[in-house]
Amino acid sequence: MTLRNTGRWRARAISGASRGLVWVLMASPLCLEGVPLFWLGLGPDPALAILKLTGIWAMWALGVVLLLTPIQLLASWPGLASVRRLIGLWTFFYAAVHALAYVAFDQGFDFTFVVADALARPMIAVGWVATLIMSWMAATSNAASIKALGFRRWKHLHRGLYVAAGLAWLHLYWVHSGKQTWSDVVFFGLWFGLALLFRLMWFARARLGKHARG
Repeated sequence: MTLRNTGRWRARAISGASRGLVWVLMASPLCLEGVPLFWLGLGPDPALAILKLTGIWAMWALGVVLLLTPIQLLASWPGLASVRRLIGLWTFFYAAVHALAYVAFDQGFDFTFVVADALARPMIAVGWVATLIMSWMAATSNAASIKALGFRRWKHLHRGLYVAAGLAWLHLYWVHSGKQTWSDVVFFGLWFGLALLFRLMWFARARLGKHARG
């Protein structure tokens, strides 16, 4: 076996192990928290319990995706992109389950009420927009979409993740505004805000470097 083939095999093994670890970590909330909760009972308000759990899991997953971007840029680790896309798909999964739970338990699958609620309450509207953005990103998170759109255009479109994160945070803010509990709002606000600030600073640095070279 040549050194080149050995390197390829090692890279594939590391990539496979990384993806396996992501599956274990991202599925762990379902196993460690979701399954026992369903087994022992969801309490007096099952709909609220499911909405709360899936919503907070989606926020955590979204935060991890945002965190991986600075790591990838600073470490110049291209292989991290595939892991980031996989975590992005898990983020959409939790967001989609959260939205489905709302449609099923809050609205009884009556889409007339779903639309009316979105029009009446900005909290619901921004949540749906964030979910739709993530659904578009999930649908195009594959090699075929990159090839069809072109890498540069695909990359620009997937920066919509920051828009989705902002809307998700705004949704969380409105959810907690009536409860006067702000710990999650502050925590995720700082997390998402710092991720966005880093991305803007990196973009500004790249532009300044480009002008300096030009």
